[in-house]
Amino acid sequence: MTKPKKKTGDDKSLTLLTGATGFIGSRLARRLAGQGQHLALLCRPGSAEALEQKIQNWPTQAPPPRILLGDLDQPKLGLTEQDRRELLETCGKVFHLAARYDLRLDDQAIRAINVDGTARVLELAADCAKQPRVHHMSSIAVSGDAGGVYAETDFDVGQQSLHAYGQTKFDAEALVRQSGLPCSIYRAGVVVGDSKTGEMDKVDGPYYVFRALRLIRRVPGASRLPMIIPRDDDDSFHLVPVDYVVDAMAHLADLPELDPLACWHLCDPNPASFRQFYSAALDAYDLHGPRIGRPVQRLFRLLCKPGPFAVVKQVGDMLDMPAEMLRHMLLDVRYDTQATEEALADSEIQCPALLPLVPLLVDYFETHLK
Repeated sequence: MTKPKKKTGDDKSLTLLTGATGFIGSRLARRLAGQGQHLALLCRPGSAEALEQKIQNWPTQAPPPRILLGDLDQPKLGLTEQDRRELLETCGKVFHLAARYDLRLDDQAIRAINVDGTARVLELAADCAKQPRVHHMSSIAVSGDAGGVYAETDFDVGQQSLHAYGQTKFDAEALVRQSGLPCSIYRAGVVVGDSKTGEMDKVDGPYYVFRALRLIRRVPGASRLPMIIPRDDDDSFHLVPVDYVVDAMAHLADLPELDPLACWHLCDPNPASFRQFYSAALDAYDLHGPRIGRPVQRLFRLLCKPGPFAVVKQVGDMLDMPAEMLRHMLLDVRYDTQATEEALADSEIQCPALLPLVPLLVDYFETHLK
């Protein structure tokens, strides 16, 4: 377990956290509170009741958090003058995790939160008397269509974004980098459920594969049906359990003498391929028929062309599956994690291997998600 950092200032310093109602944010807030940090949780009025319920199960010794009603979409974060003034005087650290995530939305629908909201958080941090460090939750989506090795020191390497969400995360990270504030950037892979319990909050990413296999399993004799699997085994599938993301963030944020700008890749240093993941998912669903390897990337390239993609998108909308995921299947990129691994070396925090977790993730999906 990460040891709390020794206090160097007064204990009344507040840590501002956005996104506390989210899957990652709620877990990180609980962890930081358990370290003794005094949290101020920015929350939209409509989500306040849900947040109140989440914090009822926090560690009993944790300082009770303050819920500040506001909105990333509003000038000055929609805070009251009193709440804003208190933050400007006492805020010693900022964690910005709030974002809108949906691969199907266009740029206009998510820019107000993901980009403009980040700008407002940076504006508040810049005005704070204690000069707080900003811990910004980014994403591997900033790498767009970049290939090869994408380093923690890389940012703009001439890549093109794959969708509006990826573009807004790129633009938000650009604002953080240009702010001149002390900042830590965390680029997480595709987040899946807890490595110990399987807990997940929604169907996303690989869970669409589970949904499809659930339907196939209902077909009579499905366990013996032949299944087509990718022939290629070199396309990395960058999945990362939520508990690793939270553990790593809490530890990295607590390191002394951080560089003014630090960037961490919260990814599996030895990612499985999609072929390996898909085979493990077939096993978890007891689909043990013959597996026929085919070069499916050729099919994906065809489906991602403008004409066919319009049809794929219509089908995806009917099945409630984002067609934009297909573009990720054409990438050949590895995320360098050397700096992150070195920074975590003195802890017990390691990214769990994905393949042994697949049965657990499937079990939770089948029990709790539709």
